[in-house]
Amino acid sequence: MSFNRLGKSVRRFGSVRQMSTASPYRVLQFHGDGVGPEIVGAAERVLEATGVKFDWVRMDMGYETYEKTGHVITEEHLQAMEEIKVIFKGPLTIPPGKNPYTELRGRKFTSGNQVLRKCFDL
Repeated sequence: MSFNRLGKSVRRFGSVRQMSTASPYRVLQFHGDGVGPEIVGAAERVLEATGVKFDWVRMDMGYETYEKTGHVITEEHLQAMEEIKVIFKGPLTIPPGKNPYTELRGRKFTSGNQVLRKCFDL
């Protein structure tokens, strides 16, 4: 048991050393657009500071993907999400003045976020 700065007792459960011996958590990471790379990078550093190990699998998603494929999100993204099961993503842009619609798996979506909500029941 230890004390916080107000003098109240705080229980400690385990230590960073104990947690760091566990297998890393595999997480699919999308930096996204705009401030996405900055906030996702900062959040990643916070998570790493906990001592929990992560195996970050990074993929482009968002405007960069749109410029390459004409869609913000692709079937390749969905397959990666189904395989890895855990995603950590930043904000996505709907390209201004462009056709925002994406067709995947026989359905039409208005944004990358809608694809995630509808395909994974979020």
